[in-house]
Amino acid sequence: MVASGDDETRDRVGRAVTRLERAVGRLEELVAARAPEAEAERQRLVAELNQAREDYARLEEVTDRVSGRLDDAIARFRAALGEE
Repeated sequence: MVASGDDETRDRVGRAVTRLERAVGRLEELVAARAPEAEAERQRLVAELNQAREDYARLEEVTDRVSGRLDDAIARFRAALGEE
C-alpha cells in the first residue's frame, strides 16, 4: 500500500522533529559543558570591573588634589604678581 500525502508529510515532520530534538540535546550538552567556563569568565570580568572602578575612584581623588594644588599655586602667583 502506498502512503498518502498526509502520511508522508507526517513521517517527514516526525523525522525532522527527531533530528531537531537530537540537535537541541547536543546544544544543551555543550552549554552545560561550558557553563563552568562561562561562570569563571563572568567572575573574572566582574573582578576586572571592580578593579577599574576602584582605580577610577583613586584617580578622581588624585585629580581633585592636583586641581586644588594648581588653584592654590595660581592664586599664589597672582598674589605675588599683585593681580589680586
